[in-house]
Amino acid sequence: MRTTTSNVISLNLSCLTWDKNGLTIAGAQNGENGQALNRLYGPRDIIVDNESIYVSDTLNRRLLKFVAPSTEGQLLVTDDIIHGLSLNREEQIIYFSQESGNNDLIRRISTSGGDSSIVVPGGYVSRPYSIVAFERSTYICDTNNHRVILWSNIDKNFTIVAGGNGMGSDFNQLQAPQGIFVDINRNVYVADTFNHRIQLWKTDASGGITVAGDSNLGSGLYQLSSPKAIFVDNSAMFIVDSGNNRMLKWNIGESRAEVVLAGGVSNSLGGSSPAMGRAIFEKTCSKLYDLLVFPRRVIDVKVLIPSPLRIRAQVELTNPLTGSKDYFFVEGSVCQNGFDQYAADIVCRSLGEGFADFQINRPPPSNPNLTKNKCFFQYEQDQLEIGCTYLQSFSNCPADAINLASCTQTKLFEHQCAGNMHVAVICS
Repeated sequence: MRTTTSNVISLNLSCLTWDKNGLTIAGAQNGENGQALNRLYGPRDIIVDNESIYVSDTLNRRLLKFVAPSTEGQLLVTDDIIHGLSLNREEQIIYFSQESGNNDLIRRISTSGGDSSIVVPGGYVSRPYSIVAFERSTYICDTNNHRVILWSNIDKNFTIVAGGNGMGSDFNQLQAPQGIFVDINRNVYVADTFNHRIQLWKTDASGGITVAGDSNLGSGLYQLSSPKAIFVDNSAMFIVDSGNNRMLKWNIGESRAEVVLAGGVSNSLGGSSPAMGRAIFEKTCSKLYDLLVFPRRVIDVKVLIPSPLRIRAQVELTNPLTGSKDYFFVEGSVCQNGFDQYAADIVCRSLGEGFADFQINRPPPSNPNLTKNKCFFQYEQDQLEIGCTYLQSFSNCPADAINLASCTQTKLFEHQCAGNMHVAVICS
């Protein structure tokens, strides 16, 4: 679900405190669907305008208006499947995308109801899941055509402002995008859903810039899974990370999300990396002692970046008094000590790539988000940044291994790296 408005409003969301428990303001408290006016079924989009809330109640084939404090909706549109919504505040007009037979349309209706009128007739767009409306033009996320178009409400024609080069993952392509945000400079942020990334298409640009995600589906704070909506406020992006069942705050220019604002359920410890959680909390700090003193072993190593080499290790530690086991994740750079061709080959195999070359004595990266003095420690859903030069080094790796966990490892954070330089692995 997504909030869209044609106006650029600075909310300064960075100063808000987010409650991990939501408050139901429309639909059933227990999540039960239904056709009554106090129920929803498969809602797709939402607009909040002062005391009024507008919801595209998609599977009930209607557009509802809720006026606080009432929990019963008012019918604005019925008998059509409705997806994206946008509010033009100056006009007090709701723009909505409508699926009608084999045609997809963009229509508009007054916030007080009445008859609707056509803005974009059938034949131009296919499954427009997200729209941003202005008085003279409308940005449309043309999902099935893998593009974003700008429709002139005056001239009744359009230009392509993002994608439009076929389905794909190149910088000038999109793959079934489902959400857009347009900033005050008419730059377009695109939730490139099936490429698992957020793309920024600046005005008149021929290609997009990846500002969140890396096109690899995943649940780490540096990854996305089928994002469906994007909202930008000042220097922060708020992303509905649909496939990970969470909402992220991601500061523009950073390589990872700052925090999970809502949702995010950890996977089993034996599976893939869990969805990371809420910055720094007491539980994390209390586990730092265990991290440093309990017996521990690395049970899995995931390569995040091959050059310079940065990893995320899953670690099992054992309480020497009770024998109970606990698990956490650490992320950091790899020391060059003992790193050889076998280790480089493992890095490439773990990424599903071929022949490896590697270099040592590499200077630290210029990207401040990857500096050698930054590591991350995560326990359950809590994450803490730790000052450390290197996480560990690997040596004596088996020739046929597929994971660096099979190599001999130094103790976490407890070694000196000769030359204080990085390792870089190049895969073919």
